[in-house]
Amino acid sequence: MKKIGFRLLLRMICGKLARLISGHEPLPARLQIWNFGKGSAIMATCAHCGKKTTFGRNRPWSKKATPRTFRPNLQSISIYENGRKVRKVLCAKCIRTLVKTS
Repeated sequence: MKKIGFRLLLRMICGKLARLISGHEPLPARLQIWNFGKGSAIMATCAHCGKKTTFGRNRPWSKKATPRTFRPNLQSISIYENGRKVRKVLCAKCIRTLVKTS
C-alpha cells in the first residue's frame, strides 16, 4: 500500500468536497439530506401531484402589496405500494383522494 502524506490527503479530501459543493459531482445517497421544514434548501413537493410552494402578494385594504409564500399542506404518511409499506410526503388533497379510491 502506498503511503501518502497528511497534506496530500487533506488536499484530496478538500478537492472532492469542493466539487461536491459546487455541484460538479452528485452527492452520494448517504449524504443527501431531506428536510421539509421552514427555510429548507430542498423545496418540499407532493410525491403524487408535484404541488410545491408558490409565491404571490398580500393585498390588504390599503392595497399595499407585500410578497408572501403559499405553502401546500404536506403530510408524511405510510402507504402500501406493491405490497410494501412506503413513507411518502403527500398533500392533503392527495391523501383525501387516496382514502376515497381505496
